[in-house]
Amino acid sequence: MFSRARRRTTSAAAAGLTLLTAAALLTGLAPGAATAAGAAPDSAAAADAARGRTEAAASEDRRNSYTVVATADDLVVPAVARPGPASFAVSTTDATAGQIGLVRLRRPDALDDFRTGLRMSFSDDRDESVRGATLLSASAELLGGALTKPGHPVTFTQLLRPGSYLLIEYKDFQNRELPVGEERIRTLTVSGGPAGRPPAPRAVVASYDRPGAGARYLTPRTLRAGEPLLFFNALDQVNEAAFYKLYPGKTAEDVHRFFVAVDNHDWSVPPPFPLGSVGTPPVSPGRSVVVRVPFTPGEYALVTWVADVRDGHKLAAKGTHTVVTVE
Repeated sequence: MFSRARRRTTSAAAAGLTLLTAAALLTGLAPGAATAAGAAPDSAAAADAARGRTEAAASEDRRNSYTVVATADDLVVPAVARPGPASFAVSTTDATAGQIGLVRLRRPDALDDFRTGLRMSFSDDRDESVRGATLLSASAELLGGALTKPGHPVTFTQLLRPGSYLLIEYKDFQNRELPVGEERIRTLTVSGGPAGRPPAPRAVVASYDRPGAGARYLTPRTLRAGEPLLFFNALDQVNEAAFYKLYPGKTAEDVHRFFVAVDNHDWSVPPPFPLGSVGTPPVSPGRSVVVRVPFTPGEYALVTWVADVRDGHKLAAKGTHTVVTVE
């Protein structure tokens, strides 16, 4: 992990170190996955349908791949998975849903702290946001996931160890009108023998601390549509990788102007992109996730909505954003 200590490292050396670290994390992935199925048949057609579901579940299990669907009021996830590199194909049918995260609590009794910390971290009150980020970090490890929108499914792959995980809808924790305790949180139990293979990403995107500048993204200037990429968080706080396709003619300066305004609670500056991102939600320090994003060719802003855990200001308002070209 990078630190804020004085470094003589050049940008090129820092880039190489980040890429090598991310590659090492990837090659450490080992097999895993699973799912649950079944309904009591009451006819030949129902029996055939049940057999079809069972065969599909068995096929998913062998590949260690699963389907997650977010709707306006539900989150459908597998109940069981195997250890190893499990892939989750995430889609949503509603624009108010589809920010799906994978979480592992640091202790069995940490759910309430996690729920409270995550809600507080989204607060517009900077002091509350900082307190929430501290509580969140102490209670849970964030393992990425999928930022998706209708018609734009995203697949993410994460190395799972035996135990209990959570799949959550981040948008519920941002919704101040939703009562505490009604957020969509689903349990995923990881057990059994390992299965599956990790995908081979064709690019690495890293979040790191650039000496003298702060949190920044390190990314190839060009990404290829349809190819998986690995997001590695080398910061000392959580961060995400959200991609927005820019409106024609919009630039990094427009992105920065927008986030500076948002950080000051000013929404009068129009966004330089349609709202609704693809990518991965927050990943804890030192962790990585592989995502396959439904890019189409064009210019994209790579940004984060996460706040600095030190002062509550949005990282993007401090320069944590960049523009990449997708071919």
